Amino acid sequence: MISTQRRNKIKQLILTQGSVNTGELAELFNVTGETIRRDLNLLESEGYIKKNYGGAVAVEELHKLFNSIPPVQQRKFSNSGDKARIAMAAAQMIKEDMCVYFDAGSTTSSLLRFIECEKLNVVTNSVDIAADCAAKDNWNVVVVGGQLIKKSMCLIGSEAESHICMLNIDIAFIGSSGVSHHRSFTSSSEQEAKLKRTAISRACRSVVMADKSKFTRSYLYTFAVFNDIDCFITSEGGVDDAFRLKAKEAGMELIIV
Repeated sequence: MISTQRRNKIKQLILTQGSVNTGELAELFNVTGETIRRDLNLLESEGYIKKNYGGAVAVEELHKLFNSIPPVQQRKFSNSGDKARIAMAAAQMIKEDMCVYFDAGSTTSSLLRFIECEKLNVVTNSVDIAADCAAKDNWNVVVVGGQLIKKSMCLIGSEAESHICMLNIDIAFIGSSGVSHHRSFTSSSEQEAKLKRTAISRACRSVVMADKSKFTRSYLYTFAVFNDIDCFITSEGGVDDAFRLKAKEAGMELIIV
């Protein structure tokens, strides 16, 4: 990760948490404490933060900036440390020239910054993800058609489902609004659940990405049960022994970061 990307990530963490710790940042980004201190010095000179003993805190203007961001963008900052670790683990699965499906969502969106492939075939129902992928010179980007949901900037509906049914996908990365201890992944939207299910059915390998906060929520529509999913990547704090056992019984790989 280049220094500019790392500093942007630090700003995201400060937006969410209000403060950061130098040691924790060094561990997260796998750099020295001195490197982090240089980052914090630069961010302070730019007016984003105020350094304190052991780390830094956000200035009032930064909080105001966060409150002015639309909801779809705010979600990118929620639990951003967990999402970054989940994304790092997921990115290791992506190889050159693969056809990869990115489901709309803040966790799947986080994945893009950690992919090192020069050539990739991307399929997505997310307008934001498509725009980010378009900046890559040798990435072929396919956006599925459908009805635009402005709140999440994603495309859904029968047209999107039909489009995905024609594609051969190597690996699908799927976000989940809720994770149930009763062996299921859930969504609040019937149409979004259908699209997720369709993408899973067309993928050789399916990976659900969700941080620990999603374990406190269970929504009306189930888009997959454990048996449908090859791998689930989540953060520490959500998984208990019963969940581990159910995942093992279903043959679902469990990665906790």
